[in-house]
This record gives sequence, structure tokens and C-alpha cells, in this order.
Amino acid sequence: QTPVWAAPLDGKLVVFTLKDSFKVRRIGRNPKVRVAKCNVSGKLLGPWLDGSCVIVTDKEHEKRAYAALTAKYGLM
Repeated sequence: QTPVWAAPLDGKLVVFTLKDSFKVRRIGRNPKVRVAKCNVSGKLLGPWLDGSCVIVTDKEHEKRAYAALTAKYGLM
């Protein structure tokens, strides 16, 4: 269980993490994920949901993802 920055985009959820993080390496091997709403310290605030994840490599999509995260959280 690791809290991450996440925001809605095109009916999906975009998540920010560093490119060299273990999370990214794990997603490269297995795209299955479970997400749940939580507070900043990781306390669960909702049910777990199953999904799949892809690593964004398209620069235009990456810009839109950053814009969605900035709209939700402000400057990061």
C-alpha cells in the first residue's frame, strides 16, 4: 500500500510516480493494480478497486496527465 498522486483523465485515473521507481518496474512486469481512495498518510477512505495500468510514453498524453494532476493538486 503506497499513497500516490492520482487524478481523473478521459474516464480513467492517471497516477504520478518517478520513472525509476519500483512501482514502474512492477507495472512493466504485471499491469494488474488495486487502488483505493486514501488520505495523505495512506489511511483508506474507500473500497479497493481492481484495474490495469499502462506506462505512458506518449509525450502529448504525458502533458495532459500532468495537466490533470496540476488541476487537482496545484503546482507539484
